[in-house]
Amino acid sequence: MPKTLGVIFCGLLTAGFCSYAADDAELAKYELANVVKGLMSDKTAESPSYLFFKKYVRNMVSVSADQASGPYSFPGNVRDYGKVYRGEMPLNVNGKRFLAENMADKYSWVVYVAGSNAQPNVLHLKGDPVINSGGQSYFIKAGIQLQPIACDVIDSQNYEGYYFASTPGKSPIVLQINKSTGSGGVWYSYGIFWNGFPVKDLPQTAAIGACSIKD
Repeated sequence: MPKTLGVIFCGLLTAGFCSYAADDAELAKYELANVVKGLMSDKTAESPSYLFFKKYVRNMVSVSADQASGPYSFPGNVRDYGKVYRGEMPLNVNGKRFLAENMADKYSWVVYVAGSNAQPNVLHLKGDPVINSGGQSYFIKAGIQLQPIACDVIDSQNYEGYYFASTPGKSPIVLQINKSTGSGGVWYSYGIFWNGFPVKDLPQTAAIGACSIKD
């Protein structure tokens, strides 16, 4: 039996609280870098089909503009897309649960998959405070090449960066990394875009190219 490395998430099922112990294969599947690599195409910048996301995202439901608000809101205008789905998935960083302890024992990230009726072109990941770093240097160490596109740096602990992310033999995707800190901890959120991203959504203070980021 594979070695159990701990509880990843609870409460993914609709009926109350639960515990979910992950084996090595499950930890590797939901390693953040592996998820990002899996979303890269072998030939073109085309995104996977909606069916692909059923391998990773649980409890997917279609959402309307009114339902995509709140603390884990969809970071865009739902009406700009043909479809927006919301679901949940665990994430690991370096083989360990990414989200910090919380009262609900729920360690899943909110996932939004959006795009046309036929093909999604945007994925967003949003979570609670984290217990380890999943920033720029994490992806580089995991073998993902990052070519800076634009960034907005408030200080060394708060930034939003956009990168062409790729691995050998794979077409690049656009990876957005958002890091913010506060009295409650450190938050990361991510955006993945196929076929470019809406420039109008860049912060007004964003600079083109690389910024001095330490994470």
